[in-house]
Amino acid sequence: MLETIRITNYALIDSVEIEFDGGFNVLTGETGAGKSIIVGALGLILGARASADAVRKGAKRATVEAVFRLDTVSPRMRALLDEHEIELEDGELLISRVVYPEGRSKAYAGGRLTPLTVLAALGDELVDLHGQHEHQSLMRGDRQLDLVDAYAKLQKDRDGVRDAVRELRETEAAIEKLESDDRDRSRHLEFLKFELEEI
Repeated sequence: MLETIRITNYALIDSVEIEFDGGFNVLTGETGAGKSIIVGALGLILGARASADAVRKGAKRATVEAVFRLDTVSPRMRALLDEHEIELEDGELLISRVVYPEGRSKAYAGGRLTPLTVLAALGDELVDLHGQHEHQSLMRGDRQLDLVDAYAKLQKDRDGVRDAVRELRETEAAIEKLESDDRDRSRHLEFLKFELEEI
């Protein structure tokens, strides 16, 4: 869950911090109130391309920081965090993005400098950000299974089944190798027996 987003010197925003509560949160306002700017800032956190006009006029840089609370960590997210040595702190993941006037940017996840590709992969696991007619991850079958397992708190059971299936396949492969070795030995013994008979 997105707990906090802090935006500084982004587009028209001087400085704003928004905290979200558990449950359903809504950003409302008239056209031009800045809703799309906040969504754009969130997009930067999720790995969107940065442009020079993202930095507020006269500022040295724009900064967007977000804190996500991860009560349950999906297998994909766990693999990403482990692979890139990104640490959670008390179940929270801090992601920040700094954009400079020339369009350069730096991204950080869990305090580590992070490539944008990794930021985008983390973003795919954290937020389903979409507008009208845009792609929604809820339509992907693999995401549906992850969401159902997370909601039912079955990830530990699913991991146990996955490990048991992997162990079963390893055992089957070991048995197949033993049987193959046994067939090779039998053929070799038959060949030796034939050679001895010929002598």
